[in-house]
Amino acid sequence: MKKAKNEKRRAKDEKFWHDYLTENGEPIYSDIKGSRILQESRKKHGNKSLRAADVETVDRSVGVADFHLEPEATQKLMDFCMMHGVSMTNLILLTMRTYLSKANGGQEDITLRNFVSRRSTQAEWTCGGSRVLSFPLRTIISPDTEFLDALYEIQNVQNKIYLHCNYDPVAVDKMLKELYGAPDNTEYISMSL
Repeated sequence: MKKAKNEKRRAKDEKFWHDYLTENGEPIYSDIKGSRILQESRKKHGNKSLRAADVETVDRSVGVADFHLEPEATQKLMDFCMMHGVSMTNLILLTMRTYLSKANGGQEDITLRNFVSRRSTQAEWTCGGSRVLSFPLRTIISPDTEFLDALYEIQNVQNKIYLHCNYDPVAVDKMLKELYGAPDNTEYISMSL
């Protein structure tokens, strides 16, 4: 919390987020069901170039599925991550990103919501207390990018975000909507990890 209250640090984080959100222009919504949701939002708002999609406001429940991976397969993934110096989170983010790209006709510009767990105070380092925040993780990866290069790109973007994760995530979301004039109740992100 001390870092969050540091005005110089806050200004540096705010500049990072502004630059990060504007460096590649407006993001585009991608959904696991393809472009249908985005197309419906464009029609609803009378804007053929709308890049944000309406969020569900009636039924906010989500379907959750638990997947159990066999120990041998899990070990192979963990060994792969160790060998290449990446986290399992990086690998799963790339998997999610790849699926969204495929489901949306090879879309290169994909934004996911990345959850960050941080300990706020020195006392929390040993007592188990933490804060969980989430931030947009956007990558633009062409289809001819090698798998490991894409994985390292995810890791690089995530590392940049981690350096500025003491900033208010609600302020980041508000900044994103204000920068591009997204209509109320619309979102650029459909999946989180």
